[in-house]
Amino acid sequence: MYAHLGQYQLCLSHLLLLALEVQQLEAAQLWHIEDILLQHFLDLQARFPSAHGPPPSVLPIPLHKTEQYPLPVMHIDGSSLDGTIEVLNAIIWQTLHMSEDNVCKHNIFLHQHPDVTIPHCLIILWKPISAGWKAKKLPPFHPTFKLINHLILSANILDAFWLLCPANSVKTWIADVSSWDDVYALACRCVLLLHSLPDVKRNKPLENIGLFNQDALLLCKFVHAIKHGDIGSILNILSMWKLMLHGTRSMSKYSDALFHLLVTLWQMDLPLRHAFLMNWLINLSGHKNG
Repeated sequence: MYAHLGQYQLCLSHLLLLALEVQQLEAAQLWHIEDILLQHFLDLQARFPSAHGPPPSVLPIPLHKTEQYPLPVMHIDGSSLDGTIEVLNAIIWQTLHMSEDNVCKHNIFLHQHPDVTIPHCLIILWKPISAGWKAKKLPPFHPTFKLINHLILSANILDAFWLLCPANSVKTWIADVSSWDDVYALACRCVLLLHSLPDVKRNKPLENIGLFNQDALLLCKFVHAIKHGDIGSILNILSMWKLMLHGTRSMSKYSDALFHLLVTLWQMDLPLRHAFLMNWLINLSGHKNG
């Protein structure tokens, strides 16, 4: 089923996540739950060194080294079309010293300056994000990320293992584990049994913790996917956030920005989209997980 929205021709898969994408996100969350357990119980990791494989990957970018060329300050007004052409000429001919043959062999140039992207144009006039009812300024990202993923999420996941394991403590249970299948089965129970409860047993504080864990696991996977160059997982999470942020008042504008970004990718010709995705992330070191 297709529908038209402005300049876009959309189908249901553009608006909702496909079943395969949901399965990929769930597999990634399960992997990170197991990884948190192994990070806190190294003896378990030593007993099953090959059981916990590499993280699930959707569309990895091949290992490469991104070449970086410093550009000089250019006193050029790039606000007009002529100015933009002048900037490109200064970059390609004067700075990179490329010939016409080099340009033809290179074939595709991706202009990724943030000031000319659609999401930037959509958010440039927005007011600063409000962090709550009283706080009007967001805390720094890195301390907040470490607090969420390295402390709170880990504590919640370990607490879930403790609640569901057939022993008085996780340490005691791990000492008696004879197969990795037991660990995998308990991790699946942590996902399924703490995900939702019947209406007669609803526990709102527990549901809020479960929602927090889901959001924190998505953030953990997002950062992990950037580090490992898994552009497919990044797209899955952006598609998920597009739905999560779709609400009332000011929240929907973030969903709109992600929607424009993703639909633009979907409307690209396949070779151009593939080239864009393979160059979306940079690896200046050329090393694995860089």
